[in-house]
This record gives sequence, structure tokens and C-alpha cells, in this order.
Amino acid sequence: MRKPLLAPLAAAAILGATLSSAEQPVQGSFAITWDEIQSKPTGPSGMARSVLRSPTATLDELEIHVTALPAGKTTHAPHTHANEELIVIREGTLDAYQNGKVTRVGPGSLLFMGSNEPHNVTNVGTTTAVYHVINWASPGMKRSSSASPGDDVRAFYRDFSQVGAARGAEGYASFFAEDAVLLPPNALPLSGRTAIRDWRERSRAESGDGGAPPSIEEDELQMSGAFVIYRSTLKGQRAAKAGAAPQPFETKYFDVLRRKPDGGYEIVRRMWSSNLR
Repeated sequence: MRKPLLAPLAAAAILGATLSSAEQPVQGSFAITWDEIQSKPTGPSGMARSVLRSPTATLDELEIHVTALPAGKTTHAPHTHANEELIVIREGTLDAYQNGKVTRVGPGSLLFMGSNEPHNVTNVGTTTAVYHVINWASPGMKRSSSASPGDDVRAFYRDFSQVGAARGAEGYASFFAEDAVLLPPNALPLSGRTAIRDWRERSRAESGDGGAPPSIEEDELQMSGAFVIYRSTLKGQRAAKAGAAPQPFETKYFDVLRRKPDGGYEIVRRMWSSNLR
């Protein structure tokens, strides 16, 4: 089967950004009222209000914001980052996904998100959930984290694999954008996260489990602005129906990712070819 043809990206090359300019002043003690926080503008998501982003005497950066998450909404697909994070719930009820475990929390609860552990929160209540988010970058973290932007993409795929295995179709679909399109071989396109989740449930039920764990190889990673082209090859053995011997397979994926306002990624297009029938 022919490999997907890649169109050139808008940029001919990705140049590493040089962080310079004058250093920010170190943040000292400060106080801010709830009314002052509420008067701040929301960011691109329309849900978060930035309170602080600044170095301190002991941190490369301290970042604080307040999020108002509408009922039924999820912040983003489970993702990871090197910095640790603390969430303080003010209003509402959340299901917190943390490294494979889901915990329901309400007003006054605290969530600690460990370094490089998959996490997100979902508002399972009937009203808007409001919570404070506190991130910090220990000395040296910001310099090392910007060394290889491709590492963020690879971490996204590690989380995609782990969460998809742990949470099934719901976890798989959470890594796709609301406007994503899935293009399965010899089938009609699927548009939207709900349709992708339903397809995943059906396909897993039809294929069954078993066989040797697959291995994945990165074939191409290109970045241009907010978009990423990612090609990979998945190889393994899948158990055939009626208890037959495992069937070797090779699947080649072509993905387009888009960077979100929070810095994470989401899949907007996925297509693939496979020797499986």
C-alpha cells in the first residue's frame, strides 16, 4: 500500500528561538483580592484568568491562574509536563484523572499533579467549576524544557498510548480535537470526538484483544508554528478470531497535531494504512 504523500509545510525549516531580552524582575510578596482576579481578562480559551507569571527568589517561574470550567467540559486530553502543579477547588465538582486513577473532588479539595504524570480534570457537576492553578518551574527547568520542542510531541504520544490503554475509547478520543477528522482505511471519514469515540469502541469490540504487545517507530516529525506533522509505524501481533494464532500486522499512521492555548497538543487529522483486513 502506498505511503501518504507529504505536502511541504509552510515553513521550510524550523529555527530554534533564542530567549534573550532583559531578565524579568524577581517577584516579591503580593496580595490580590477575588474581585481583582475576576476583573482580569480571560485568555484564548475564555475560561482562564492569569494572575501571575514571574520568576521568584527560588523559582525560574511561578505561574498562577484561575479557571472557570463549564459543566460537562474537560480541560484537555490527559497530558504531562515537567513542572509540578497544585489545584485548589473553590466551586463545583470535578473528576480528576491522575496517572491512571480518577478521584471525585469538590470545594476545598486539593490536587497535586506530579512531574510528567498524565492528568486532567472534568466538570461532572451541573454548575461551573472554579479552581486556582499554581505551577512552578524549579531552577534550570525552563532552560532544559525548551531545548527540544519535539520532546513535547513525543510525550504527547506516550500519554496517548498509556491513557488509551487505561481508559479505552473515552481515553483514546480525549486526545482528539472537537473538530478532528479520522480517516480509517476503506471507510467514510469520522468527524468530531464523539464519532471517534464510538468508532473506537466498535473497532476494539470487533478486533478483540490478545497477541504480542506492539512496538512503535517514529518515521517523521515536522513542526511549523502551531502545527505538527507526525508519521509513525506500529508493528505487532493481533490475536485472530476464534482463538487462531496471532496475526502479524504493520500499520503506518499520518497525524496532524495542533498546539492548544495551554501549550498541549491535540490531534486534528489522523489517517493510516495497514496490512490487516
